[in-house]
Amino acid sequence: MSVIYDKILTHRCVSNEECITLLEEYGIIKPVHVCICGVVMKKIHHKGKCDGYILRCQSCNKTSSIRKGSVLEGSKLSICQILAVVVHFCEEECVNELAQKIGISRPSICRWYAILRKICGKALEANFKRLGGIGHTVQIDETVIARRKYNVGRNVQQQWLFGAIDMINGSFILRNIDNRSRKELQSVIIDTIYEDTHVISDCWSSYMAIFSNRNDYTHSHVNHSRNFVNPETGANTQLIENLWSRLKSTLRRKFQRSRGHLQEYLDEFCFRAKVKKDGRLVLFTSLLKGLADYV
Repeated sequence: MSVIYDKILTHRCVSNEECITLLEEYGIIKPVHVCICGVVMKKIHHKGKCDGYILRCQSCNKTSSIRKGSVLEGSKLSICQILAVVVHFCEEECVNELAQKIGISRPSICRWYAILRKICGKALEANFKRLGGIGHTVQIDETVIARRKYNVGRNVQQQWLFGAIDMINGSFILRNIDNRSRKELQSVIIDTIYEDTHVISDCWSSYMAIFSNRNDYTHSHVNHSRNFVNPETGANTQLIENLWSRLKSTLRRKFQRSRGHLQEYLDEFCFRAKVKKDGRLVLFTSLLKGLADYV
């Protein structure tokens, strides 16, 4: 797998056979196809097909694509091109740059990138764990994106995000929220942070009200209108503020504009952070496994 990844990344030739073998290994292309007549179909060479193969039934002579029943079915891209898009997604290649580099239309790349982001979201959901617990401290904060600077420019709809990061292991969670009301923030805190966690926030009134009425969390706060670090307790929200900076930089670089797809970009950002320490080949492997199960 690493050989194919490196070949694609360095623009060396990768054969259809190599790509198909890899996709069969991960179950994206089924190694065995059964015809409607009940006979196992045979994979044969076919120069007229972009994949170089078709399936043919030795009994009734019916033919089918080797992509039948997979996420690849219906795509006009070759299998090698689809794998190239996955590799460059792992490398965080921007859509416009990739379209020029490998000669694939921008809409085609956007479609596959959207699928890959959804796979990231499904992987996060399948392995979701709340943050914190006994002995852990979690910083929380909320931020708004898509806000007009100095109230100048076109009117855009604000979007609030909630973030929480564990100060011990660096794990974090990002959520798309409707507003920063007490009800909304309390709900997302309960959903994402274990009880018996020490939570640090700023002095936003909703946080102060939430934690003053709960005994299942301990709470420290910092008043940002006076200082960045609470001089008495040392409490600060610097980790979560740094996370916001990295996230917003990433969203700007990816030209993320759609409110409807924002959570998918958040999921991608979170999933990349989880597998970053293991390298991009782990991300590549995770995406291939996700493509096999994609519906």
